[in-house]
Amino acid sequence: MFEMHQGKKTFEEAINKLRDDGQPLPDCFFLAEIENARTLRTDLGLEEYDRMLNDFTDRISATMKEGSVATAYYDSLYLIGVPGITDTESAKAYGNLLLKELDYEYLSNGRRYDIRITVGSAFCTEEDPTGYKKGFDKSIKALENAWKRNVRFVLYDEERNNRRYNVMIVEDQELVRKYFEDTVNKSRHFTLSFSISNADLADIYCQKNKIDLIIMDVYTDYGANGLQASARIKEKYPGIKIIIVTSMPEFSYLEQARKAGVESFVYKELNYDSFLDIMERTMDGESIYPDETPEVMLGQASSKDFTYRELEILREITSGDTNEEIAERMYLSVSTVKTHIMNLMQKTGFKSRTELAIKARESGLVIK
Repeated sequence: MFEMHQGKKTFEEAINKLRDDGQPLPDCFFLAEIENARTLRTDLGLEEYDRMLNDFTDRISATMKEGSVATAYYDSLYLIGVPGITDTESAKAYGNLLLKELDYEYLSNGRRYDIRITVGSAFCTEEDPTGYKKGFDKSIKALENAWKRNVRFVLYDEERNNRRYNVMIVEDQELVRKYFEDTVNKSRHFTLSFSISNADLADIYCQKNKIDLIIMDVYTDYGANGLQASARIKEKYPGIKIIIVTSMPEFSYLEQARKAGVESFVYKELNYDSFLDIMERTMDGESIYPDETPEVMLGQASSKDFTYRELEILREITSGDTNEEIAERMYLSVSTVKTHIMNLMQKTGFKSRTELAIKARESGLVIK
């Protein structure tokens, strides 16, 4: 029979009562949190919000198996203990059932309010006298992971929680490299194996050592290109995951990284928690890329004002080559190149080709 209790103490009492009565104890915990509880409380008002919670509790009750117990922690967090769920597939199936039944529209005064939940789950593999505290703590960690990874359901994974990954940092700027080193050293799941400044040496380290993740800058010592190094590494060692990091807004970097098979790409303006989260999500199999290149002003124009072909021409201009040389290299007519350059100067407001080339190089939007 399903039982709903208020607060941690009564939940522990319920567990102890099941134990004393010789009833099956929970094998798996599910911690469900109403994502938008604060907004619902404001929009509905306290009285109607309480009615919504009663309806929400009834929906939980309808999903419960025989012998299940649950606790309402606060007014947005519900801990559900379920017997008979002892394997991953069953836990995932029940978690998805909760998402299906508890994600719904609540009708009040002719208006519909969306209710959304996030669920963290953990197996109760160890009994303890404090009301299955270890299983409860694991379900909290699973819920935290769900929020960090922006997913709706996470099942606590003991092996994942205790994992350690070997990291190599490839970065030529000392302060930035120190930041990445500190990030890795302070983390729970990552171990710093090597920190180098030249991307051309990275595949040699991969050949001789076990590397799980590389944090790779684009431009490193002696002009070594991290994107090119990443392509070589992914071809030889496809199991190694790579995060490209750069402060340069060069428009083609995202495309080059994807073509090389790089898992994730980030710009360097991130705090510790954000970057560590990207590292963990990358090792979990996610591919994380920004939606677009950062916007850069070039003269009177935004980088978003240029076509892809204009940006390609702009990069060639920075090399100092003639229109004829650019046309031959890009398989275009000289007149087409001239037209693109004229459009670039018109958009930016620059008066000379030289000024356009210098400012484009300084902006980092195009790098030859």
